[in-house]
Amino acid sequence: MERHETVNIKLKQSEDGSSVELSIVKFGLTLACAEICTPELDGLIHSLGKVRANMPDIVPMELEPHAISVGLDDPPWRTHAPRNPPYPSIILSVRHPAFGWVSALLPIEGARTLAGSLSQIADALQPPA
Repeated sequence: MERHETVNIKLKQSEDGSSVELSIVKFGLTLACAEICTPELDGLIHSLGKVRANMPDIVPMELEPHAISVGLDDPPWRTHAPRNPPYPSIILSVRHPAFGWVSALLPIEGARTLAGSLSQIADALQPPA
């Protein structure tokens, strides 16, 4: 019977913060090691995201009560109308310090629902003067 051990990926940031050493370890042996800089790390994160999106174990459509969720404190965000959209829509982009600008194409009704929900919560927390 073949022994199964999870592959461990280890990351170590350089002292000056400009690169990361990425090591792949299995059975206590380093199988691969590479030093990667910021653009390469961004590309790796992007590629991993694309692969993850196509895996059968999908990210749940609803936010689970105990889900790992990292909140961002007042992130920059932008909205704009897309060029040649497949349907009437608005693009909402939020800047994440680790993942860059994450964007969603919101149908008009979805955008209105989001705006209403945000206003309702804001009014409940701090009623308009």
